[in-house]
Amino acid sequence: MIGRGGCGGFCPSVILKLTLYRTFAITFSHSSYSSPSTTIMVITRSQALKHLRSEKSDGSTRAEVVTPRIVDVHIPTRISSDRPPVRFWYKNHRLVYRRVEKKSDSPWFRTAEEVSLSCLGRSSRVLKDLLEECRRNYLAELQGKTLVFEVKHGKWEQSTKRCRREMSTVLFDAETKAALLNDITSFLDQETREWYTKRGILYKRGYLLYGPPGTGKSSLSLSIAGHFDLDIYILNLASVGDGILASLFSRLPQHCIILLEDVDVATQNRSTDKEAAHSNSSASLTDKQAEGVTLSGLLNALDGVGSQEGRLLIMTTNYIERLDDALIRPGRIDQKIEFRLADMGIINQLFRIVFKDGKDGKKIERLGHEFAGLVPELEFSPAEVLSLLLEHRTSPESAIAGVEAWVAKVREEKRNKLKREGSWVHSE
Repeated sequence: MIGRGGCGGFCPSVILKLTLYRTFAITFSHSSYSSPSTTIMVITRSQALKHLRSEKSDGSTRAEVVTPRIVDVHIPTRISSDRPPVRFWYKNHRLVYRRVEKKSDSPWFRTAEEVSLSCLGRSSRVLKDLLEECRRNYLAELQGKTLVFEVKHGKWEQSTKRCRREMSTVLFDAETKAALLNDITSFLDQETREWYTKRGILYKRGYLLYGPPGTGKSSLSLSIAGHFDLDIYILNLASVGDGILASLFSRLPQHCIILLEDVDVATQNRSTDKEAAHSNSSASLTDKQAEGVTLSGLLNALDGVGSQEGRLLIMTTNYIERLDDALIRPGRIDQKIEFRLADMGIINQLFRIVFKDGKDGKKIERLGHEFAGLVPELEFSPAEVLSLLLEHRTSPESAIAGVEAWVAKVREEKRNKLKREGSWVHSE
C-alpha cells in the first residue's frame, strides 16, 4: 500500500497478508539467548498457507506462491503478546506484524485470523526472505517426521508428530506392497496431474484396506504418509455428523492423505437417511451431530465441490461385506487390498524383528523358524503375535516356551467373547 507520510512525499509500503485458522495460530515463547527476548513463532502446518498477496496502492493484488512455516525473530520483551502490532528489525528493515481475528457465524467453520507483515519500501523481497527462512527452519524440524491430524471439537487439529517408519519394516505381502507404492508414485507425479487435467478427470485416488482387526491397515497408511512425505488426516466416522464431515473435507489441503477408519459405520447409519425426513427439523445441532455420518453424507463429502483434488483417500474396514457397493465403486475406490491374519512368514519376520539385536544371528533365525512352526497359521493377527513376543522380548527361548499356553489362553478369550455376543443377540 502506498500512502502519504510525514516525509512530505509518498512513503511506499508493502503489505503481505496471510489468513490463518486458529489451528495455525501465532504464539510467543521466551528464548534462551543471553539478552531477554521473545520469539514470534508463526506455525503453519502442512500446505495450508500458500497464496499470499502483495497489496498495492491501486487496490490490485499479485498472488505470491510461498509456503510460510516458522518466523523466528527476536524482539524486546516489553512488547505485549496479546494480538499486538509488533515492530521489529529483520535484515536492516523495520517490519510490522499485526494479527486480527475474523470470527465466523457458522458453528462448522473455524475462527480465522488475518496476519499481516508490512515494511516500508517498493519491494516485498525482504518479506519473502523472512518467510523462506521460516520455511527452511520448519522443514528442518520436520525432517524424518510425519504430521498426524485428528478431529477435535469438529475441527482438524494436529495430534502428534510421528517418526517415519520405513516401508521395509511393514510386514505385508512384498509383491502387493511394491505394486501399491508404484501406483501411488505414479499418481503423485506432476505429469500424471497434467494428464488428468487435460482430460477433465478429477485428480483423486482411492484405496480400500480391508481385513481383520490388528492386521496392519492403519500402520501401512501411516508408513505411506511418511514414505511420500505427506501429512495424514485421520477421521473416525463414528465421531462426526454429515455437516461437520463436509466441512472437514473442504478444509483438507490439496496434497495429503485422508484416512477414513471403519467406514462400515456409514453403511450401518444408512437407515438415518430414511428417518431424516420424519425427524424434527428444529433439532439442535448437537443432536444432529450425534446421529453420525450417513451413507449419502459420506458420498457427498467424497464427491462434492469442496472435496480437494490431489489427495489420497484411504478407507479401512474390518467388514468389507457390510460396505455399500456405491461407496466402493470404481472412481471412489481404485484398488482394494486385503489384509490377512498372520501366516508362517509374517510370524517368523515378527520374531526376527523383536530379537534382531541378538549377537547370534543364525541362532535367532533358527529360533524364528521354530517359533513360527508352533503358532497356528492364519488364526491370529500380527498384533496378537507381537503382543506375545513383546511380553518375552528379553528372551527368545522364553517366547517359544510360552507359545502353547498363550494359544490356549487367546482361544479361550475368543470363545468367551463369542458367547457373550451370542447371549446379547438372543436377549434382543
